[in-house]
Amino acid sequence: MEKVQIRSPLTCMSEQGVCRNCYGRDLCHGGLVNLGETVGVIAAQSIGEPGTQLTMRTFHIGGTASRSAEQNKWEAGFSGVLRFDDLKEVKNREGNFVVLGRRGEAVIVEGGKNIAVSKLADLENERERERRPLPMGATLLKKEGELVEQGDLIAEWDPFSIPIITDVSGFVNFEDINEGETFKEQVDEVSGVSRKVIHESQSLEQHPLIAICDSKKKTIIRKNDTVTEFALPNKSELVVENGVEVHAGDVLAKIPRELARNKDITGGLPRVAELFEARVPKDQAIITEIDGIVEFDLDVKKKQRIRIRPEDGKGDSKEYLIPRGRHITVHMGEYLRAGDPLIDGSPNPHDILAVKGSKALQKYLVDEVQQVYRLQGVGINDKHIEVIVRQMLRKAYVEDPGDSSLLVG
Repeated sequence: MEKVQIRSPLTCMSEQGVCRNCYGRDLCHGGLVNLGETVGVIAAQSIGEPGTQLTMRTFHIGGTASRSAEQNKWEAGFSGVLRFDDLKEVKNREGNFVVLGRRGEAVIVEGGKNIAVSKLADLENERERERRPLPMGATLLKKEGELVEQGDLIAEWDPFSIPIITDVSGFVNFEDINEGETFKEQVDEVSGVSRKVIHESQSLEQHPLIAICDSKKKTIIRKNDTVTEFALPNKSELVVENGVEVHAGDVLAKIPRELARNKDITGGLPRVAELFEARVPKDQAIITEIDGIVEFDLDVKKKQRIRIRPEDGKGDSKEYLIPRGRHITVHMGEYLRAGDPLIDGSPNPHDILAVKGSKALQKYLVDEVQQVYRLQGVGINDKHIEVIVRQMLRKAYVEDPGDSSLLVG
């Protein structure tokens, strides 16, 4: 069997309520749901009853024990041909390919032999066996088009930090990186190793960054007309020295993952209520409204300005002001798609609806609510959450009543 068509309350076309086929089985008796069943009340009860098992407070996830179990590699779960989807990579000095982008995915499709990269388009209609997003900085141990066996190691990465990697070769040039002002040396008590850690400057004019220059000390310009500069967020650790020669794929600095994973971890009932009421989260992530290339501009009113410029030059650029102290997750010259976050945090549901549409918002709400309950070991059928999310998005605003008896608004 190649494909199965499924129905869901989210996609039901019924004007009143949900049709029997889209709702499916009544979980009380296992048969098809009866006509007239109050599925909305059942959904509210199914979500509300396990709510007694949720914590009422904000809690922190993780710790030393859970951190040691972080995943640091990907082994193939199935045999097949490896194909990359939207993956940006660069060859490092060891000859291995390193992942540069944030949205790249590796896909294993059905196949029994190695395939030339030029003929990979023929595999687009083949059945996918496995799909996995690869984090930035992951080292690829298999090539595209290569036949992989179940259990083969495809990629590995550092689970404790996110690397800032150069995509061009050249010479390192520090800008606004001064000891005591924007960085300080910290000595690890266990290993005795000295580390240079970036910290927030007292001056609003200083923004620590690493530029990659040519032999004439001029900053290298990429093909997309952006300069090769890498902004260094607060608490990132420098890996290179000023003036040294670097090769494409080399790590310039590392950002600790605890810093990067600054998502809103309000747990339990407060988080569920926040999602169902579609509230604006505290320290929300700013998402880009258009596809384009990231450019950093001069600061405005103590806020950092990021401009997203369309790659083809058609259409207007969009500007975003980032509050001081927030962790920016994008780099100069990086290509973003509409809906990608510029800073860490939980996105605003209203922004997701405006930028990515109702289907993306439905998926986000269902996944986020399930994540809260799963964290507490509670299992809820998706259909209950889908019934409520469906009703959340049914609200309509009358702009022109026409011949109807409705009023504007």
